[in-house]
Amino acid sequence: MNEIYGAPQPLNGGELVTIWQTQSGLLAKCTMPLSQFLQFIFSSLPTTKPTTAGLPWNNSGVVSIS
Repeated sequence: MNEIYGAPQPLNGGELVTIWQTQSGLLAKCTMPLSQFLQFIFSSLPTTKPTTAGLPWNNSGVVSIS
């Protein structure tokens, strides 16, 4: 695991997010800016609050938990 030094800084969206995924026994790596990653997350979340507790949803651009 990488060490973290200093206090966390505000995110600006340009930070890189890397996802590792196993596909058919092969390891795939995808790196993208945080802002692009969040677009994928927000586009897949419902925009109305779920009736079931504990589910994520897009609350006007903020990820909320019902």
